[in-house]
Amino acid sequence: MSLLSGCFLFLLGIAHILYGEKVQLPQLKAEGAGGESLYSVKIMIFQGGVLLLFLSSFQILSSLGIFPFLIFATTLSSIVVSLNFLTFISIALLKRQELLKSAIPQMIFVIVVVLLNILSLLN
Repeated sequence: MSLLSGCFLFLLGIAHILYGEKVQLPQLKAEGAGGESLYSVKIMIFQGGVLLLFLSSFQILSSLGIFPFLIFATTLSSIVVSLNFLTFISIALLKRQELLKSAIPQMIFVIVVVLLNILSLLN
């Protein structure tokens, strides 16, 4: 289950970067954002995506026995993904509830990743 979770996490990292590049940045440009603000958002998009790609790679390699850190890798990715998810939920609930509706597919994906990680840790 940890391998499957790592693969899902890898896809989530790619989706994070692609969505930011193809949807969020053009939207900000259309709204008149530019310069420092635009590139600050671009940096955050890539930081989040690269972090997910790193965590997923670490988890996948550990699941395949290449690194002997499976419990650590699975726990670490669960903690990081859960903290990011809770941060998103908190800010969305306090400031922009409509974000919750548009992020339902992502939320389902994140919940599946965390549940798979928990199940793999219990086995």
